[in-house]
Amino acid sequence: NAFYNAQVMERDLAAALAVRKRTRLPLYCGEFGCINLCPDPVRKAWYRDFRAVLRKLGIAWDNWDYKGGFGLFDAKGKPTVVVDAMLK
Repeated sequence: NAFYNAQVMERDLAAALAVRKRTRLPLYCGEFGCINLCPDPVRKAWYRDFRAVLRKLGIAWDNWDYKGGFGLFDAKGKPTVVVDAMLK
């Protein structure tokens, strides 16, 4: 198993960055996320790292959903670890 972190995430975006450079068009990462079946500490780290990469690379973004399996809030409206990782 390989270690997955912000450096790997950035490397995974290399093809999209090459297209942006060639076309001079903006990039938008829509509907990304990490499902709530993942352990909270890992899920929080994934969101924190991915948002940092998007911010560093100047890529606009949107989370997968607001309320539900990938959401800022669970189905009952309780904040998830995603809130802390994405909005702080």
